[in-house]
Amino acid sequence: MVERAGSDVVDRLIGLLQETGEGLNRLGRDMAEASGTHQTDLTALSVLSRHAGSPLTVGELGEELGLSKAAASSLADRLEKAGHARRVRDPHDRRRWNVELTASAFAEAEQALGHFLGAIRTVLSDYTADQLALAERFLRDVVGAVASRPGSEGADRATATGARSSALVGRPGDDDHAR
Repeated sequence: MVERAGSDVVDRLIGLLQETGEGLNRLGRDMAEASGTHQTDLTALSVLSRHAGSPLTVGELGEELGLSKAAASSLADRLEKAGHARRVRDPHDRRRWNVELTASAFAEAEQALGHFLGAIRTVLSDYTADQLALAERFLRDVVGAVASRPGSEGADRATATGARSSALVGRPGDDDHAR
């Protein structure tokens, strides 16, 4: 029989996930401010980076970001004008245009995120392969739970992949603040 974690451990983990999300939001906001870019543009660059090797159309990028087709097209124009992305014809379907990151965008991201990524790699180096596999499983389940929130476009995808969802709860002592 597998022993399940108690509610205090679950509440602490949820609190840490909230802190992580808040910290990543601050990091994105600070990076956007430092580069004179809108945070949506940086999020788009992150999405394109995550999909490197499997190209996205402007429409697919917009879907990932919850943008209309017109807003996604304006976003792609801004990224292209800034030299962060380019539109290229799909080699398998000449009617389709994909958006991909430029080499300079990768270099700028590495420079901006180098310290942060180095710190994360240092933390991860203290764990065994089995511990990292468990952490990866946990984070994939959390990503699925976030994507499966009611009304989100990712709900069907998360349900199809068997992702578990959980309610966001406050930390002990936070009873007066809804989360």
